[in-house]
Amino acid sequence: MRTTIARALVAPAAIALILAGCGNSGSDDTAQADTPEPAAAEADVDEAGDDAPTPTGHGTYTATTPDGTVITVTLPGDTPADVEDYRETVGVDPVGYVTVDIDNTNGSEYFNVSDVNIVDAEGETHNYESASSIVGDWGPTMRDDGPEGNEYYYVDADGNEISEDEYDTIRAQGEDVYEAYAEDGAEPHAKATGLLIGDDEVPSEVLYVEAVSAMEPIGLDATE
Repeated sequence: MRTTIARALVAPAAIALILAGCGNSGSDDTAQADTPEPAAAEADVDEAGDDAPTPTGHGTYTATTPDGTVITVTLPGDTPADVEDYRETVGVDPVGYVTVDIDNTNGSEYFNVSDVNIVDAEGETHNYESASSIVGDWGPTMRDDGPEGNEYYYVDADGNEISEDEYDTIRAQGEDVYEAYAEDGAEPHAKATGLLIGDDEVPSEVLYVEAVSAMEPIGLDATE
């Protein structure tokens, strides 16, 4: 059974930042534009025809906030062994990884990235969320709706019943992974690296990338 990763809703206050790309097949003809929502970017792909932007590829995408925080998104990110081991343990289908480096050296407030959204060459939006929020949804659960006298029992991510010992072992592994990625933001004058996870691989052709944080949007020209 395929396990679908739950996606949390982005808070209304969260705003996207356009990221300028340094992809493998990037073009210096990409024009600066106002920040679109992912759905709007998809519509542009459908309506633009021959004027559609040239896709970029895997590589780095960067933006600087008005506060001076530099965000660098790497597509795809490195595959972390501990997360992969846990994913296989709980039986979740293969996922995609995105890395976000935050340089808050010149920033005056705490900064983190909760989501990265990528629009591919077909106009489809791919969402990647912080590893801690995703990994937290993978683990086994304890249920209390069993028959009278045996109400409590344990199930894995696919809903299959498991023993209490199996539950404790898997849960302990999940807690270790969660804690390893729980803190992914940077305090003022500090740097940090965050891991984000999506339920599909990072697309090889990219039209648009945005990082979501509770900050003002900034649009940038594409760089080579």
